[in-house]
Amino acid sequence: KTWHRYRILRTPPHVIHQSLRVKSEHKDSVACWDSAKVWMKERQGPRLVVLRDETNLEKERSLGVGSKDRIVVFGGSGHWMHILEADRFNALLREWLGTLGESEAYRAWA
Repeated sequence: KTWHRYRILRTPPHVIHQSLRVKSEHKDSVACWDSAKVWMKERQGPRLVVLRDETNLEKERSLGVGSKDRIVVFGGSGHWMHILEADRFNALLREWLGTLGESEAYRAWA
């Protein structure tokens, strides 16, 4: 928590303001569900979705689940699961990437 606090405190106010404004005001921002939904349905690569609970599970499924896509619920995790549960998260990521061919793995990160 200390690292996150210092990172925010050391970020210039204009950077925070601009980031939040663009994220919330721009009509094509992926932070807006309608825009994100269109963008996600057009994606070409496989996706790994890691959720902390089942709240958005159906929303993610509504985007379509391809044969190489994977949706996982990390029960009991917080928002920063990739940091707070790094070993568990990295094991899942390695396992999922291992199921992809080289070109699919590249598209997943592109």
